[in-house]
Amino acid sequence: MRHLSLRAALIAALMTVGYAAPALAHESRAVGGITMVVGWGTEPAYAGFMNNVHLGLTRAGQPMNDVRAGEVKVEVSFGEQKITLDLEPAFAVGRFGTPGTYRSPLLPTRAGKYTFRFSGSHDGQKIEGTFECGEQTFDCVSDPEAVMFPEKDPSVAELSQRVEREFPRMTSQVASIRDDVGSTADSARLFGIIGIVIGVIALVVALMTSRGRKAA
Repeated sequence: MRHLSLRAALIAALMTVGYAAPALAHESRAVGGITMVVGWGTEPAYAGFMNNVHLGLTRAGQPMNDVRAGEVKVEVSFGEQKITLDLEPAFAVGRFGTPGTYRSPLLPTRAGKYTFRFSGSHDGQKIEGTFECGEQTFDCVSDPEAVMFPEKDPSVAELSQRVEREFPRMTSQVASIRDDVGSTADSARLFGIIGIVIGVIALVVALMTSRGRKAA
């Protein structure tokens, strides 16, 4: 019986660890009588891939299922850049999702530190708090190169930076040729450069669309 008790205790401990593991990359904080659990919907979070801001709400140990879309907003900050988004229910009671969870779709385009600042209220009680990614909270956004296989494709950010670097030079060449177009060869060259510019831009857009679909 003693051995069986020890075995049962060990199994229970392992089950507890396994159940808690998915929340390790989220930050939990009590705000008034409400517990907020904050993080990315998909972790690890990678730059250039669709994700969402995740917020779990419980009160007195029970999920808060009746927070309406837009009652709580989240301001996402990256450096000096900010965007404010509405949070919406990520569940339907008895049908899908985890009751009391809310999210806002977001595609992080740069690796680094992100901050979530929540503001709003429900039934007269404020739902507020500022959460910053880090080792003790939730995942910061990582560069996807480390997990790419079999080939390490350039990221959307890298392609965008290349376009930004090359665009002035291409624009200058187009302007120079346009001012001096007088032959069929010059015209062909002009249209060729314009085609390259359009092709590069289309490649960036196609890559962003492809990654967004894969993440979804």
